[in-house]
Amino acid sequence: MQERLLTELINTVEVLKTDRARAEKVLLYLQVRTRSPLGAVAFETGGLLVDHGWLRFLGSGDQRLSGNLLSWNMRGQIPESHLLKGACIVA
Repeated sequence: MQERLLTELINTVEVLKTDRARAEKVLLYLQVRTRSPLGAVAFETGGLLVDHGWLRFLGSGDQRLSGNLLSWNMRGQIPESHLLKGACIVA
């Protein structure tokens, strides 16, 4: 992920550590490249806590977040009625 973007932000951002194996699985599910913002967050972070956790961006998962990009968007993980058709939950 580009460190430059994080240094230009006004609010505090905490980058959560990632587990490489889980990050690879999440990235494969998303079918995006690590050059995209979503792919970079998914692969290189466990998630992002913005403004002391008021806003939480999902990544590959961390114990301080409830799940990851895969678990919040995958069929079978959550009830079908809760899935957003044509959308991806990211925060």
